[in-house]
Amino acid sequence: RSAAQVRGRYARWLAVIRWQRPHLLGSYPLVFFAAPLLVAAWSALAVVLPMAWFGAAWALAARWGLAVAARRASGRSTEGAFVAGWRADYLLFRAWLRCLASAEVEWRGRVFTKGADGRMLLRAR
Repeated sequence: RSAAQVRGRYARWLAVIRWQRPHLLGSYPLVFFAAPLLVAAWSALAVVLPMAWFGAAWALAARWGLAVAARRASGRSTEGAFVAGWRADYLLFRAWLRCLASAEVEWRGRVFTKGADGRMLLRAR
C-alpha cells in the first residue's frame, strides 16, 4: 500500500473514534506517535535542565528499538528501521490531523458522514 492509502485508512479509523468516542481522541497522540512529542518536550526542557537530554536520548532509543522489533516481527530487514519509525509516526500524525479537519470520510469511492448515533452514514449525492 502507498503511504496515502495507509494514511487514509488510519484517518477513517480515527474519524470513527472521533465520532463515537470523542473523549478518547485527545489521548491518541500520546499512544500512537508519542516519540516526537517526547523528544520535543525533553529537548525543550534541556534548555533549562541539561540532564533532560537523557530523556530525549531515551525516547529516541525507545523509538528505534520499537521500529527494529516491528521490522523483525514482520520478517523485514532492520536496516533503515530508525527512519521508518519516524516516518510511521509522521504518517499517523497526518492521519490524526486529517480526521480532525474533515467531517467526512471517503471509503471505497463513497463518502460517509457522521450519523446522530455516531455511525457512518452514506452521504446523499
